[in-house]
Order: sequence, then C-alpha cells, then structure tokens
Amino acid sequence: MSGLPKSLQLDGAAEFKSKALKRGCAQYGIELVHRERPHHGGHIERLIGTKMSKLKALPGATGGSPKARRSYDPDKHAAMTLGELESWFAQQIVGRYHQEPHRGLKGGTPSGAWALHTSQPLPPSSLKRFRIDFLPAIARTLRRDGVVFENLRYWHPIFTQWLGQEERLTLHFDPRNLATLYVPHGDDYLEVPFADLRLPPVSLWEVQAAARHLHQLGQKSINSALLIEAIEKQREIVRGAQAKTKKMRRKQQAAQRGPTPSGIDPLVTPGAKTPATGTDYSKPAKPFKGEVW
Repeated sequence: MSGLPKSLQLDGAAEFKSKALKRGCAQYGIELVHRERPHHGGHIERLIGTKMSKLKALPGATGGSPKARRSYDPDKHAAMTLGELESWFAQQIVGRYHQEPHRGLKGGTPSGAWALHTSQPLPPSSLKRFRIDFLPAIARTLRRDGVVFENLRYWHPIFTQWLGQEERLTLHFDPRNLATLYVPHGDDYLEVPFADLRLPPVSLWEVQAAARHLHQLGQKSINSALLIEAIEKQREIVRGAQAKTKKMRRKQQAAQRGPTPSGIDPLVTPGAKTPATGTDYSKPAKPFKGEVW
C-alpha cells in the first residue's frame, strides 16, 4: 500500500512540529492537522494501545511501570536487537493488521479496503528524493576544505565550482547515519561523503555523546579523528558488555540444565558393567496373559 496522503492527523509531539516535516509536507501539498483535544485521536490511541500490548509480550519488554516488573528481569530475557524489533513490528502491521478482518470495515480487511479506492500516486521523482525531502536539514557556509557538521568534515568535487558563492548550502542529513549529507542540485540531490573516506558510518547520537565525553575530558578543540576514536572506544565497551552478558547467560542456562551427560552408553561401550536388576536371564521367560485385538 502506498500513495501520497492528503493530510496528516497529528498530536502535539515535538517531532510532529519539526521544520523537516513542515517543509516536506508543504513541498508535496500535504496538510498538517493537529488535534484540538486529546480525545480527538481516540481511534489511533486505541490502535497504539493494541500494538503496545503485543510489544509488551516480547522477551525483554520492560512493562508499563517499575511496579509491574518487580518480579521480571528484562535484561535476563532480552533477545532481540533494534533491527530485529523493527522487522518484527513491520510484520505486525503489514503481515497481520492489514490482513485481519475489522469490525469497522464490516468484516473486511484494511488491505481489501485500500484496493477498492484509488489513491494519489507518489510524485514521479525517485522515492529516494522523496525520503530525503523529509530529512532534517542544516545550512552551512562552504569553505575551501568543504563543510563541517557536528565536528565532521564533508567534501564533494563539485564544491570547487561553488567556492566564492555567498549563499549558504542547505544540506539534509539522516540522524541514523551521518556518513553522507545530501545537497540539492537541479531536480535531485548530490551525495556528499566524509572528506576522509576511511571514517566509518556513525549516528548523530554517537557523535554528540562522544563530543560531550571529550569536552568533559578537557578537550577544547575536537576534530573528526578524535571523535571517531572516542566512538570506536564506546562501541568496543558495548560489544564487550554484550559478549560478557551472553557468556554469563550461557553459564546460567547450563547451570539450570544440570551436569553435562558423560556421553557413555553402557549398551555400546566395551567393558561397561550392566546394572543389577535382580532378574536371572539364564532361565526362560514366563509368558503372561494379554488381550487379543
């Protein structure tokens, strides 16, 4: 199911009032409608509550309150990564919710209802451009060595042609991956990578956390090399903690299973003693009565 919405019905959350969302919706003619009263969104709140009940049943869920998880240790039962959780939740919506009969649709499914109505198609431009249009953006002055964002330097060969222009560049970025910035160029976007192509992809939150850490250490000037080094150290700490947790979890599971079997089978192992049963196998067996079928 896809298409361009005529309007978006929203609550007062900060992300629904962001410049990126307002700019993208204005560009594609999508109306933003914010609720006047909280209860105006009762139907979607009920849907969210239904989906949250599914999430709370997953291993490692923290529950609705500290009181509810007094007898439950989420860390002990956690099993899914964030990527796995995203995939699971996508299947919960696309694979189940959209295919299940709904009372409000008189027994029909959302997928079936969607097929009965024509929708406004997405613009002919690429889906990639459509996604970038809704990403947050920054304005930066182009320097001889490129542009700097969050202490990271970016460069594109076309910048040599743009040097000297007074207008600041508008650059879109994906907070989950800052390895590339996107600058408008004609009817599309140019991808602007790190000036140092050896740098690994990093998220906005990693960069900001590493910068705070370096400032706390008294580092006044921060460059990309110091930043990436701090991020790699933090990642190594996380990987070490994960490995330690997995190791401890395996030990706990092994302890719960009891001692490991020796692997010795007295039926096939030479020299193994047959356990005493009190039965004399040298005498013929006595028949016993049984039912005839």
